[in-house]
Amino acid sequence: MGIGRREFLKFVATALGGLAIEPGREIAVNGDYYVNTRLGLGFVKPGGWTLDVFRDFAAKHEGQVVQNLPAGVDEEEFRRDQAATMVATISKYGDAVRAFGPSITVFKNREDYPSSMPGSLEALARGGIEGWGNLLREYEVLEAPSRGEVSRCACVRFKARWLFEHRDIEPVVVEDETLLIDQGSLLYTIHLYDSPEAGETAPEEFARFLEGLHLA
Repeated sequence: MGIGRREFLKFVATALGGLAIEPGREIAVNGDYYVNTRLGLGFVKPGGWTLDVFRDFAAKHEGQVVQNLPAGVDEEEFRRDQAATMVATISKYGDAVRAFGPSITVFKNREDYPSSMPGSLEALARGGIEGWGNLLREYEVLEAPSRGEVSRCACVRFKARWLFEHRDIEPVVVEDETLLIDQGSLLYTIHLYDSPEAGETAPEEFARFLEGLHLA
């Protein structure tokens, strides 16, 4: 699945402009380009947006309000679990603006997929909808799961909206375009967040990001 190693390495060469990745280093960032040679993952972030791939991702979730956590699970533990599979975050405003802004998050879900997560992508999407529907207030599916392809990988896409609640900013209704991408041994989950209600939309940036997504 994916574009294959040869095509991926062509993308890496373009991304790095002829520069070599240092021995033992798997991740490289060059301008708007990101590559991870171990995962066979590369993408181009929207120009002017902030890319974060090296920090403690649990901090990204601090302040977000969720509901109906399982018994015995506190919010800090929930944030750690979420952060454990996060690969990158891309945001229009970074951390400089204490208000909602469009963003993209990339998660890598288990390297022993699919044996550890049996079932079709559609079944996983339904499970995700049920889980997020319990955790997020006013969660509503706008577009039902549908099958497609991203970077020559099977993909299931759906779209929902929900009330984003954060301790530091005003609540706002956001739209969440979610893609589950089967790379073979890896399952990626990508969320594209924006808010038409707040006048913060990014359809062109999201489309370019998906066009520039490369999976080996």
